[in-house]
Amino acid sequence: MFSIYMVGTFLALALGQLLIARADIRVSAPFNTIVTLFAVALVMVTTTRAEAPQVANVAALPCAVFTRTAPIAVAGCALSGLIGGTFYSLVPAWMQQQGTPRETIALFMLVSVLGGLAFQIPVGRVSDRFDRRIVLASLSIGFAATAFVMVVLPRSLSTVLPAAALLGGFMSTLYPVCVAYAHDRMPADRVLAVSGRLILVNGIGSFAGPLMGASVMERFAIDGVF
Repeated sequence: MFSIYMVGTFLALALGQLLIARADIRVSAPFNTIVTLFAVALVMVTTTRAEAPQVANVAALPCAVFTRTAPIAVAGCALSGLIGGTFYSLVPAWMQQQGTPRETIALFMLVSVLGGLAFQIPVGRVSDRFDRRIVLASLSIGFAATAFVMVVLPRSLSTVLPAAALLGGFMSTLYPVCVAYAHDRMPADRVLAVSGRLILVNGIGSFAGPLMGASVMERFAIDGVF
């Protein structure tokens, strides 16, 4: 179920990347369109006929208890946010600094998002059948190996685009598998509390990633980031 939700998210992200090459960011129209789409999304939620599930009052979930119970999930969500925030903010900025055409930047980001889209359901099914810790380790190793390839291989479209798809696929599946693993470790009545904690942890990582990555890129260029 989480994989299906992530497919919808990444499909929308992919469509958004296609618009980068066509949108004129020097005027306010693209940003006004974004605001309008957010408003439409709110209207769709508020007018739905589906009833929200009844949520029983449960005890608070202390951070210390949660961290001791599912440390891999907490660390994984933090690193997922760190990696994703760095990738989606610094890689396009670096490409723009190198004089890469906007169309090429949009294509690179589109392929990475499509990689994330393609990985969701297969990885979700695998993680339902095997130990999620092994799945997380495999995703991490795959991402690290692909990042290393990005450093050593020549940066032509024929090599960069497949690597972008793999980077997007490995990176985008870390968070949902971590969340699923955390729910495996916690009681069923803590679903909302667990999800809320992990979103916060992931958000902190997303905030810290570009700040740390920018410092690294200033000293070691994009190779240091990878």
